[in-house]
Amino acid sequence: MSGVGKMRPIRASAVGHPEITIVVSPVRERPGRYTAGLEGDDRVPVASSRQPFLDSARKLIERGYDPEAVMVMRYAGSDTKSLRSKVGVAARLTVDEHNGTRFANWKPLSRSAGAPGIAPNKHAATTLASDAIERAANERSGRR
Repeated sequence: MSGVGKMRPIRASAVGHPEITIVVSPVRERPGRYTAGLEGDDRVPVASSRQPFLDSARKLIERGYDPEAVMVMRYAGSDTKSLRSKVGVAARLTVDEHNGTRFANWKPLSRSAGAPGIAPNKHAATTLASDAIERAANERSGRR
């Protein structure tokens, strides 16, 4: 029986660590994206990803897993192992889709790579909206 909630025997990997199995399932509402969870663990370390194996490796590192441990990935409902890597190696990779589909070095997003900041304004947006509503109401009632 293969299910995320079922416990399986732990197998030793080539480096003497237990093999970590990541089980991925497609996100129905978002084609091309997957959820990923640890086999035998109901928690979902990755809720939605285009690269669930690599994102799971980074989550495992965050949770204190040994970077030398071997992780494998399989799709829910299948016993076939699709990918295998040391956790630390997979955590350092991303998929580069801009230059063909290939592996590339992963870099965490910097603050400057996010959305541009909003210029300061002395009026909060909610204040401006309330003022506009009040002006419109006054114009309808004939007051200025």
